[in-house]
Amino acid sequence: MQLIEWSICQFNSRAEGGWWGTSGRIAIPYCLDGKAGRRYAWGMNDKEGHNGEAAAAADEAVPAEKKRRRRRPEEVRSLVLAAAMEEFATSGFDGASVRNIAAQAGVSLSLLLYHFVSKENLWKELALDTASRLGKARAESLKARSDSPRERLRVAIRALVETFAEMPDFHRFMTIEAHRPSDRLDWLIETFVGEEHARWCELIEEAQKEGFVRFIRPDRLRFAITAMAAVPFAVSAEYEKLSERNPFTRAEVEETIAMIETLIFV
Repeated sequence: MQLIEWSICQFNSRAEGGWWGTSGRIAIPYCLDGKAGRRYAWGMNDKEGHNGEAAAAADEAVPAEKKRRRRRPEEVRSLVLAAAMEEFATSGFDGASVRNIAAQAGVSLSLLLYHFVSKENLWKELALDTASRLGKARAESLKARSDSPRERLRVAIRALVETFAEMPDFHRFMTIEAHRPSDRLDWLIETFVGEEHARWCELIEEAQKEGFVRFIRPDRLRFAITAMAAVPFAVSAEYEKLSERNPFTRAEVEETIAMIETLIFV
């Protein structure tokens, strides 16, 4: 809101496109000129004697790099979710700070809460966003140009490893939540973890029936595949110090995939 000097004032949107009137004082909203949402009152002086038209002209002269760029909602969401993943994966739900997340994302706390409402809702949105990305690992197996369970499982393993390489914090996020019973763990299982687990077990069992995969209990093998796919990236600092290799290089990602295949396929 801007304090505008006027007494008898009217708005003529068709003829003049602005405000006109005599002196006085009232608080009114800015008018929009349609150019990048700039707000001012045409033909009016503010309480400091600044004219709206002059302010508009001055605004045009401001270099583009000095104008504050308004972030789009999807950009804000992406920045916040990335910062939230690091915070929750490091500190857990109870230790995580929404203020820290906002600061790391470079947004205000009020803007974060406008988009995500609460810490719990942010945590759930993060889990759902990550689940949709992890779900692509299984989806890729369904798109494989083969009816062979072995080939579909190969495709799913590759997609899973590459997804964990892109999101190394997610394994820590899940480890923190999965090490003890909680309402959040129940929600994760009911929302997507349970279904993903069942579908992986089904795929493993199909490959076992064809004689392509070692006969290890499917649910146990699913946990083993997940661990082998995730751990090199989740503990990348330790991995690199002990192996003297960066797990995120293309060569190391390929070796991780090859290792899993060697261990599970007959």
